[in-house]
Amino acid sequence: MKPSNRDQDWAEAAPLLARALRDSDDTVEELRQACRDGIACLLVDEAAYCVLSPVAHAGGVDLLVWAAVSRGPVGLLKAWVPRFEEFARSLGVRRLAFKTAPRRAYERLLPDGWAPRQVLWAKEV
Repeated sequence: MKPSNRDQDWAEAAPLLARALRDSDDTVEELRQACRDGIACLLVDEAAYCVLSPVAHAGGVDLLVWAAVSRGPVGLLKAWVPRFEEFARSLGVRRLAFKTAPRRAYERLLPDGWAPRQVLWAKEV
């Protein structure tokens, strides 16, 4: 995967990312702005688009997979989790995290060793 901020990559990634974010509070525009601001990075290859961001906290730094989508057949998570883990280790971060919409499918898709760390309860006011 290679970092990209090319308009063409964003044009291709946007509809896929929007679909992945459909139950989320995040938008494609927010992800793109975070990449422009240097807070996150769009990674591109022939199979997927991923938006990654380092997240600092008292215990160190996590690598957040803010959004990840397949450009072709489904199955991205199982195929890419080892690559995400390898990339996180190369950066020296202690934990890899996914930000997801509340879908139970992630519990089935993620390999052993994954557990939810936080839950956000929200109410419109």
